[in-house]
Amino acid sequence: MLKKRVCYNATNFTIDAFNCSKLGYNANAAYIKNRLGPFHHWVAAFTENGKFYILDYGASMKWSRMNDIHGLYESLNDHERFPSSLIMEEFILEYAVHRGFYEKLREH
Repeated sequence: MLKKRVCYNATNFTIDAFNCSKLGYNANAAYIKNRLGPFHHWVAAFTENGKFYILDYGASMKWSRMNDIHGLYESLNDHERFPSSLIMEEFILEYAVHRGFYEKLREH
């Protein structure tokens, strides 16, 4: 069984690793709101060559279909079509939004 906040840890690790590199990914967190909450999801978002990507390796086993690198997108709104298309236990996408990672950890 995964520990609580595994997606937070995976997202934090990814953001730190990408932003410590000199490649200019400008990684940040994106919050995935689950309409069926209270369990929601965090992913790392980054850009390369003007295109937007999601790196998600922190989803639980029941949401493992989300795990992967997703892109080329124009925006986070463009990415919403992917999780919306998945049929997963206890998950229906409500919205996705960029959020400051450390501030929101304390709220959720």
